[in-house]
Amino acid sequence: MEVNVELRCSDTKRTEHIKITVNDWDSKCVKDLKEIFEKEIQVPCCDQKLYYQGRQFGNDNSFPIVKLYFREGDTVNLECISQGNLKEVKNLLKDIKEFSDFIFSKDQTELLTVNELTQDDGISYLNYDHVGEALELLSFEYFIPWKNLKSVVHRHYFVQEGGFDSFMEVLKFANKRYSLDGSLMARKYLGECNKGDLDVLENHLKMLNDQQMQLHAHCLSLLWNFSETWHDRRLLIQKGGLPYVVKALLADPDGYSTSSEEYWEVARINETAVGCLVQYAEFPDCQEVIARSSKTVNKLIFMMATSRNFSFPLDVRHSTTYSKYASQIAANTLFCCACSLETPKILVENGMHKKMINLMKEANINDMATSYYCTLFLARIRSSALVQLDPETAQNIDDLIVVFLEEYSPTEVSTWEERHNYVWVTMIPFVSLAFSGKQFGGERPGLDYKKSEKEGGNHCHSGKHADSASCDPGSCIKGPTLIPRMPGSSETQQLGLFTLEHMLHSSENRQLVDGEHLLPYLHCLCWYVDSEDGRVLKEELTKHWTPSPAPLKIICKSSLAFQHGFEVAFKM
Repeated sequence: MEVNVELRCSDTKRTEHIKITVNDWDSKCVKDLKEIFEKEIQVPCCDQKLYYQGRQFGNDNSFPIVKLYFREGDTVNLECISQGNLKEVKNLLKDIKEFSDFIFSKDQTELLTVNELTQDDGISYLNYDHVGEALELLSFEYFIPWKNLKSVVHRHYFVQEGGFDSFMEVLKFANKRYSLDGSLMARKYLGECNKGDLDVLENHLKMLNDQQMQLHAHCLSLLWNFSETWHDRRLLIQKGGLPYVVKALLADPDGYSTSSEEYWEVARINETAVGCLVQYAEFPDCQEVIARSSKTVNKLIFMMATSRNFSFPLDVRHSTTYSKYASQIAANTLFCCACSLETPKILVENGMHKKMINLMKEANINDMATSYYCTLFLARIRSSALVQLDPETAQNIDDLIVVFLEEYSPTEVSTWEERHNYVWVTMIPFVSLAFSGKQFGGERPGLDYKKSEKEGGNHCHSGKHADSASCDPGSCIKGPTLIPRMPGSSETQQLGLFTLEHMLHSSENRQLVDGEHLLPYLHCLCWYVDSEDGRVLKEELTKHWTPSPAPLKIICKSSLAFQHGFEVAFKM
């Protein structure tokens, strides 16, 4: 039977009419029809919404289409987000599945052991070329750019066809390394091996591990570029992939000479792993896992300190193992780790805040993005209701916030994040900062912006915080009036307002504000900041939303947010 298909794609906003011949119509079910459309129109089955005579019928894949009483020449409406290049993705997926099936069917301990039998003139019987090329092409040709619906379609098809499960087997295998047979090692130490034969085997071992490390880097690149949306990221966590990312991050290049290829290959694996890790560090369950691992958070600090973004005037031998972008992502990962209710306390117990303060005070940070995420990390510590800081530490953090606000503008941060296609999954940590620092019962220190950006200046502030740390809600300081100590400081609030201004530039971030029901809180926030800050925030909000009064419940929770922290009040 010939079927007229009216195709509507979200990305093009166009309607296209296509004729498709369906053989053996009476024996087909909805699943069969979707598979035909997938092949002919290049839309994954999972993305198809099918309608006939105005009614959707594609939810039950086993439904016999003969029961639709479809007539020759009738039209099926197909709605989708985009058409993809599914034929090409399917061919690449085939190479990954073949590699996965092979390693899964073998004893991997035996597979990864080098002995006389595996010399074979230095050639492995594992074919790395095809799987490596497939991973690389999927990573850089089909899964990106982000914020592109065709890329989303390719990722959906990859999961639908079992590609992610096969990929996970390859990732687990890529985390392992080849080793010499134990009996060979014993003979080596006993001096019973022919040196020439041993040299051949060790060269073979090096070649195999070079291939294995390249495979590892390809796997991490694919994972990084795959993990755009909330659902993409949760999939990796559900499949138990987070420990493999952390293990790749913790691989130590210092096991090799700095002049060797292996050293820089391991550093590349570290850099790609941190690009993956930052995607998952926005989830509360992952934040605590990362924050509790002192090895992980210290490695992030180390990657920043040994990058090109930091220079140490007193250390002429400063190492620059890691790239500028890796340092930026490491700083962002630390900030994300501090974005749950409990993790700032964990990070302070591990002394991470003091390590960050010392790093920022001792080094020259030659990069806006790194400076921004480091400052955000410290601001989250400073504004936590569960953290008590000594006055000197609190003052140091506030001073570093002042330095950042005096040097950079919200537009610079927005431009940088847009250029790097940043995708956030929550706005709550940024709103939380803006709800820190209010003092009740006394005059709040004046908070001034410098020249507005329209006049060519950057946002900053002046003023001093109370000589206190973040303390338990309800404690007070003495003065003309009793002033309850609240989480944060005037500086953390100014940084929060700075972040809101740049975040609201992005339509995706504004969708998050709507989706997380944060808009009424932002309207309330306008009342609690000083008049100029309130005016600027209100103007920004009215650019994108119609003003509406906040419910009484939100008004009360907004007030409580300053005393107990926004995250606590938000969940009340």
